[in-house]
Amino acid sequence: LAPKDVTRLLRRAALLGHRFQGQLWVLMLEPVDTTRTIAEATLQRMLRRVTNVASSRYPASLVVRRADSLICLLPGDADLAAAEAVAAEVITATQPLSPDPLACAISGEAGRPGDLPRIAAQARGALAVARKRKAPGVSSHARLGVERLLLDVAHPDALPAFVDEWIGPLLRLEERSAAAAPLTATLHALATEGWNLRAAARALNVHVNTLLYRLQRVGEATGRTMDDPDVRLAMTLALRAHSLVGHLDGSDRRPPVDGNRNRAERRPSVASSMRQSG
Repeated sequence: LAPKDVTRLLRRAALLGHRFQGQLWVLMLEPVDTTRTIAEATLQRMLRRVTNVASSRYPASLVVRRADSLICLLPGDADLAAAEAVAAEVITATQPLSPDPLACAISGEAGRPGDLPRIAAQARGALAVARKRKAPGVSSHARLGVERLLLDVAHPDALPAFVDEWIGPLLRLEERSAAAAPLTATLHALATEGWNLRAAARALNVHVNTLLYRLQRVGEATGRTMDDPDVRLAMTLALRAHSLVGHLDGSDRRPPVDGNRNRAERRPSVASSMRQSG
C-alpha cells in the first residue's frame, strides 16, 4: 500500500463509518500460484466471506480488494495469535471457492494508520516467502526466520547487489549453458544439510567426489573458498535472498536439484577439509 493508497483507503473507511485511530493489523489473502487469475464473480464471493469472518470477530474491521488481493484491516486490540486465528478462518472460508491454494499473510506488528505502507509491506513479504516455499495457509511476518531479516533490508537495491556479489557468477554460468553443472542447486543442498558433504551428496543423488568437483568450480567462478565459515554463511544468505527477489531472471524458480549430470563432470583434483561425516 503506497501512501496515496492509504489515504484513499482511510477516506473510504470513513465513508463506511470506520474511523481508525488506534493500532491495526494487515492481513492479505492471495493465491500461492500467481500464474492464474481468479474469476471476477469468485473474487466477489471471496470478498464477502472474508468480510463476514473478520466482522464476526472484530466489527470495526475493514476488508477491501486490490486486483487479486483481499486486504483486511483488523483493529489493534487483536494480538498476533488472534490475528492468526482470523487468518486461519479466512482460509477455511475461502479455499473452497479458489481454484488454487491460498495464503493469508499477516503483518509483523500492528501499526497506526500512518504505518500502513510499512506494515502492509511486511504482509506482502510474508506472502512472497509463502510463494517461494509453495506453502499455502497462514504466513506471519513475525514468525519468519532469516527471510524476515532479508525482507527488512531498507535499501531496495541492497539484496540484488548482495546476491550478485556472492552467487551472480554462478547464476550467469547456468543461464548461458543448459549443460552447466547445477552449482546453485549444489550450494542449496549443502546449506540445507548444514554443509555436510555426504548428506548433501545423498540429497542430490551424486557421488561425494562430484560434489567436491562442483565446489571447486564454485571457487573458480566466485574467487572464494568454501572452507571459510563466513563464506558459507554469506552464500547461504545470498541463496535465500535470491529466492525472495528473483534476482537476474525475475522468476519464482527454486534452483533445481539435478543428480543426473554427474557423469559429465570430472573428479576433483584436490581433497576438501569440509566435514564428510554422515
